[in-house]
Amino acid sequence: MSAYIAKAARTDWLTPGEIVDVVEEAFGGRVDLDPCGNKLSLVGARRQYLLPKDDGLHSPWKGRVFVNPPFDNVGDWLEKAWIESQVNRPRGEHYECIFLMPSRTDTRTWQSYASTAKAICFWAGRITFHGAKASAPFPTAFLYWGPEDGLNRFTTAFSVRGMIVCPVDFPPVAG
Repeated sequence: MSAYIAKAARTDWLTPGEIVDVVEEAFGGRVDLDPCGNKLSLVGARRQYLLPKDDGLHSPWKGRVFVNPPFDNVGDWLEKAWIESQVNRPRGEHYECIFLMPSRTDTRTWQSYASTAKAICFWAGRITFHGAKASAPFPTAFLYWGPEDGLNRFTTAFSVRGMIVCPVDFPPVAG
């Protein structure tokens, strides 16, 4: 019989330094925007929206964006990442996004938006978030939206840390 692990009381899990290093390698440099910023964050983005004071969910994203969203609201942040990929490309704005999320492939959120990413890395093993006493009770995935040269950097940086898949490009499934 399998056990169910209840939701954690905390939703603002800080990205560990080893992940920040991989993200910067995949971007070919420093993160431009962290829309889910935290005063204790190790991301070191050029610009960050500090939650809950700043509203990164309803502000524009451009450049190299790294998203480690509050895990109680992944769906809205995932939809925003996809929308920004659609808005910025036609305008000629540079937009690359790496999105960290629980790999819950059975959820409506995953089914609706994961297939819109250019690539997904299923991280090998469990992540221990910065400041956490133990590793996460769930597997983690990283989704990538962006141009082809960025896709090549993403797959090179992340392929040694997990399995990479490239979904067929479909629009999101209506939920």
